Amino acid sequence: MKAPAPNQTLCEVLAVVVPGKLATSEDWQPERTGLWLDLPADVYRTAPGVCQSALKFMAISPAHYRHYVTAPPELPTPAQRIGTAVHDAVLLGRKEYAVRPDYFPDYRTKAAQQWRDQQLAPILTEEEDQRVNGMCAAIASHPLARAMLRNRTGANEVSVFWKHPSTELLLKARADRITMDDANRMVVIDLKTCGEGDAMPDTFAREMAKWHYHRQAAFYLDAFGASLFVFIVIETTPPFGIATYYVEEDTLSLGRAHNQADLIRLAQCIRTDTWPGYPDTLRELSLPDWFLKKEGWK
Repeated sequence: MKAPAPNQTLCEVLAVVVPGKLATSEDWQPERTGLWLDLPADVYRTAPGVCQSALKFMAISPAHYRHYVTAPPELPTPAQRIGTAVHDAVLLGRKEYAVRPDYFPDYRTKAAQQWRDQQLAPILTEEEDQRVNGMCAAIASHPLARAMLRNRTGANEVSVFWKHPSTELLLKARADRITMDDANRMVVIDLKTCGEGDAMPDTFAREMAKWHYHRQAAFYLDAFGASLFVFIVIETTPPFGIATYYVEEDTLSLGRAHNQADLIRLAQCIRTDTWPGYPDTLRELSLPDWFLKKEGWK
């Protein structure tokens, strides 16, 4: 990416480095490449294009990928509800959920059912609402997280659509935040929530491997032509610990290689309309090396 001039705004930089052109939601058309700063989230979710959260299922099998993109969405877990609530409060500046009154401990009564059915937004308990408030307060009091999320040279919820050079597949990504750092590099910021102690370096590194966050980082850097991918990680339980990490180059290279291989395989599956699962041959199974070492067998 060509280094931006010191006086360039973020929008001017994005308009140069992102394929297509900077557009508004009024210009939205399916299959169009470009970048949108104000595209509604529901429009993005239903728009055509391969997103990273779907692509990672190709690492399991093409059958898993096809099921993910065709099956009805599952109901969010309590952890996912809290994560979404914090995301909206921090990035959009508003609460996009209703709080269930404590006099409705469940929905067994008719009054509780009527209240539930009248809500147009996701429902959190009062305890969950307090946790969301605590997490937002923790982010607001964290110097580095606050600086990255609230500096003026930045935009939240940025959507981009582009064509993969090798396969011509339409790809899409939606960044929590795009900003510029003190060295005038473009930075993609991703806000992650996690459980108690999971923001510790070793633990979050395992989370990155488990959930393929290295692939997400490479996918988003390629999408926006950015230089740095940063995780802001916040725990969902008091004291709402926060850690910030950037993804190093070897990890990005591995993620980029995985993405490239799976996009090529996906394009072949689409062309042939074949979606294989696991191999249908009999295979040998053995215990992993880490377990054998732990038991003293290696």
